[in-house]
Amino acid sequence: MMLAEPRSITFHPYVDEPRNHYDATSRTFSLAAPDVRASAPPNLSLVVGAFEEWLHDGGGGADVVVSCFFLDCMPDVPLAMQRIAHKLRAGGLFVFAGPLHYHHWPAASPAVSHLLVLCDELGLQLIAGPDIVPAPYASRPNPTIAHEYLWRVPFFVCKKRY
Repeated sequence: MMLAEPRSITFHPYVDEPRNHYDATSRTFSLAAPDVRASAPPNLSLVVGAFEEWLHDGGGGADVVVSCFFLDCMPDVPLAMQRIAHKLRAGGLFVFAGPLHYHHWPAASPAVSHLLVLCDELGLQLIAGPDIVPAPYASRPNPTIAHEYLWRVPFFVCKKRY
């Protein structure tokens, strides 16, 4: 993904949502991104895209894998965890933050304790957490029905042993 200049990309996050609008302009409300000019150190790469493509891209291992509101979207969580652990270099970190609101029920829907056991079995040693942290969701401007989206999600960090 190419880095864009600040506020050079405009999008309309609510245009496809037909409900809960105060007036016509709230549906066409726009946001501009990115907020700032992003730059990365030469030794940092950010991957945005298909998880399966990243796992099989043939590139080297990762120093850090961050799963933020992601893992519960995978159809096979244990397999995804196995692949993440395989992709991490020795000493690499796995950072998890997100709900356990599994989208592929009745597939395996592990609790935090199950994820931690799985991490340990995959050679990932718990080094921080587990904690429950607030994770607020953004809400549209001027809704007719206001919902507060404040998730409380598990957070933990593991380090690959070998």
